[in-house]
Amino acid sequence: MPELRRYRLMPLDFNTGHHLLDPVGEGADPAVRAQAAENRRAQIDRLRYIHGEANLEAVIANIQDLGADPFSTIGWHLHLWREVRHAFVSGAYFPAAVGAGAVAERVLNHLLIDLVDDCATEADRRRIEAPKAPTYAAALEILNRWDVLEPASAEHFNRLRIIRNDLVHFNDGLYEDPRGRSLEAITILRDALDAQWGVFVQRRLIPGTPGMMYARKAVEAEPFFRHYLAPVMAYVSPHHGLRHDPDTGLWVTATEEPVYADTDTDAEFVRNLKYLG
Repeated sequence: MPELRRYRLMPLDFNTGHHLLDPVGEGADPAVRAQAAENRRAQIDRLRYIHGEANLEAVIANIQDLGADPFSTIGWHLHLWREVRHAFVSGAYFPAAVGAGAVAERVLNHLLIDLVDDCATEADRRRIEAPKAPTYAAALEILNRWDVLEPASAEHFNRLRIIRNDLVHFNDGLYEDPRGRSLEAITILRDALDAQWGVFVQRRLIPGTPGMMYARKAVEAEPFFRHYLAPVMAYVSPHHGLRHDPDTGLWVTATEEPVYADTDTDAEFVRNLKYLG
């Protein structure tokens, strides 16, 4: 009988610190309100240390409007995302917007390079390995043809392509609302990363596991999943417990019991789930 195992999906990198800046309603418990006020003061002190005093109110507004980071698996794109985010929060709106488009193009070309052996035709390989990397539009076309991008991610990347072209090639409309244009570009980049690398992509998930996320058996063979998600996710029995490894930042198996079944189906995996803590 086959042993049942699936990949347990866990968000490995996220930042929801903007919520610490939100006021608590007057109807909240006094102790909750006092703790929230203390958290807000501590967060503002941290921002004052990083960004200085002069534009602190603008920094706070920028963080609140930008919202959360991508709920992403660990990847090389995240430090680039943080640089773009920092530029926007600091008030460098044009560099942040242009940076968002540049990061998107780099992400798309990384995907081409990483997945070329799994997906490329000989003609694709010649384009990808040429001295000059494919353009943003060309990279997007190839990845869509390979069926690598999630539909929502492909839509976000295409929207950002249009904005990027408006920013890089002269367009005086930028001057009307530089902050708004920058916020739009960075938000689209975040949503593109979330839709591709995030752990909440519904198509990949086995239904019927509230509070826990496991990848469907069918997605395990997909090149993107094998290359980016499988290496950083615990491959677990239905009877398992996890622990966080501070050295790697990953969730790893702490304890488990092997489970065997007549058929290796997602439904059978769910039927046998028992979290061991």
